[in-house]
Amino acid sequence: MKHLALLLLPSVAICSAMASNHKTEFNDNLANGRYEQADSVLAAWETEHPQDPELFAARYNYMLNSSRQSTLVLSNETPDGEALILTDSTGNTAGAIFGQSTWNDSLLNLAFSEIDRGIAAFPDRIDFRLGKAAGAELSEKWDTVFTTFNSLLDRSLQNGLAWYGEDNAPLDSLAKEIVIDASLRYIGGLHEQNSAITDSMAIVLCNKAVELMPEEYKIVNLAGAVHYGARITDKAVQYFLRAKDLNHDDPMAIGNLAYIYYRNGENDKAVELYLELLNNPVFDDETHEFASQMIERINTPATPLRIYDYFFRWLPEIAQYITTDNAGALLSTPELVNGELMKENQLSSPFADDQISIDTLSYDGKTIYIWQFPEPEECPNCLYVAFVPAANGSKVFTLEKSIFADFMVGSQQDGSHISFFDTDRPENAEAFARMLIDRGIIGQE
Repeated sequence: MKHLALLLLPSVAICSAMASNHKTEFNDNLANGRYEQADSVLAAWETEHPQDPELFAARYNYMLNSSRQSTLVLSNETPDGEALILTDSTGNTAGAIFGQSTWNDSLLNLAFSEIDRGIAAFPDRIDFRLGKAAGAELSEKWDTVFTTFNSLLDRSLQNGLAWYGEDNAPLDSLAKEIVIDASLRYIGGLHEQNSAITDSMAIVLCNKAVELMPEEYKIVNLAGAVHYGARITDKAVQYFLRAKDLNHDDPMAIGNLAYIYYRNGENDKAVELYLELLNNPVFDDETHEFASQMIERINTPATPLRIYDYFFRWLPEIAQYITTDNAGALLSTPELVNGELMKENQLSSPFADDQISIDTLSYDGKTIYIWQFPEPEECPNCLYVAFVPAANGSKVFTLEKSIFADFMVGSQQDGSHISFFDTDRPENAEAFARMLIDRGIIGQE
């Protein structure tokens, strides 16, 4: 069993060394995993100095550590982080053993309640608020990350960034840097979750952070990235233009703006900005090389993808990388798979985005996405493509125009095409998915 070490934050430690012997001893015990000793010191500290504000931080750290445990997990899947890889007799990967954190929600909520008491008593202690945000981030409580950092930004607007750190010492000019770094961390963390809910949270925080620090180009650029990720392109462009004006010698906003123009097909604008990156001696060689590559990419015509390759190579290949975590972002609209990813690979789709409609169906705890295409007039056009979650990625099942009947149900697996049966035209996308379920095709992966 493993616990957290003492929770440390960027620039500010929620519970660091001070004159108090109790605090020093407590921190040492907690950091080294001596939890019983830390508890004893904490009890003595509370008895002798009950009004010490640092007790809020100490109790929070103790409860947070107590709420998290690490266990070893044996899995058939290989995680992204550190793991012991297991192989079979042929040398092929058979699985992995890795550590996985679990949280006791009751203890975790007690920890949050304790630091909330500290925040209420000392509303301008920024380390209390950042400590709570860090704990919520570690436990992946993204709603708590949002509410905590939202209140921090609200308080920043009220107190004019007049924050205090440990021992109630004023942070003065350091406070702004801390808030900037924290904004990049927590807003960026919400944005990286790639969900509509966390995107909306990130947008609220971005707009508030820009209101608080309108001249900070990193914050303005972050707001552009978040809005672009949420597909609010016009607002993203406004933020990137603003960030570019705030700092002409930073390539980030220029590159982001150029990329949006490229994605929107505004190639002249994109090339103009990439040339600005290429010709500015302030920027490094990597930036110059990237700009040169993008200019070459823009000036190279995309290769039209044949309909057969689109249905039976492109979509099945993409499906391998579609998991339950990213399916919503990739499959809920056609813009990414049919448009942006296609463009990224120097290809052009045989279908416009507005020619594809999307339906969803829940089955056995899974969400099935069914794409409908224009009515096919000849083989091998497809009317429907169903994306079904599988053990590894997703699988595609197609309703294809058939030579011998109206339609044929098929799939593309491991580079080979599989035909299941001929059928009449289903009434709609849901009827097609129900057909796959009723025939046992879905559910036997």
